[in-house]
Amino acid sequence: MDAFGSPTIEADLALFDSVFGIPAPPSFTIFCPQGCPPSSPNNKLHGPVGWSVETSLDVEYAHAMAPGANIVLVVAATSSGDAINVAEAAAIAKYPGSIMSQSFGVAEFLVQGNKAQIAQAHKNYLAAQAAGITVLASAGDFGAANASSLGFKLIFGTQANASFPASDPLVTAVGGTEGDPYTVPASLQ
Repeated sequence: MDAFGSPTIEADLALFDSVFGIPAPPSFTIFCPQGCPPSSPNNKLHGPVGWSVETSLDVEYAHAMAPGANIVLVVAATSSGDAINVAEAAAIAKYPGSIMSQSFGVAEFLVQGNKAQIAQAHKNYLAAQAAGITVLASAGDFGAANASSLGFKLIFGTQANASFPASDPLVTAVGGTEGDPYTVPASLQ
């Protein structure tokens, strides 16, 4: 599950497979429930270029971990919570019994005011559970405080918090890539 997709994903996967000696997946499908979005590096608002890189990494390493699996790249039209929720709902209905990987997240304290999107995401995870779908999500790459940059730290501080959607009780949180004990308040260490 990614937003915007990647215009080069098929070539990226083929190159990755060639470099690492992995046979092509049995099938590779790109599913865009809202229509596949145009890739535009000029759209600075939601970062489709960054999502493009993320999409390639997600597909390549999903394939490396399960080389005999069919891969479906589900693409949301934008990175908004509404678009992601709509795309996930369609994928859940279309692919029962699958594994859904979400390698994105946001510091939970930043989304708590958006109860409608959180409720819709949880409704999706209930539907996934009923359809026998395992749902995974990134626990975050920047330690317990989800502080990805100095600017983030200056604006929001370094309060310990979970990353959503990994914090949903129906989602399995998959470990981040960096522990950052220096941003955790001393009272929590």
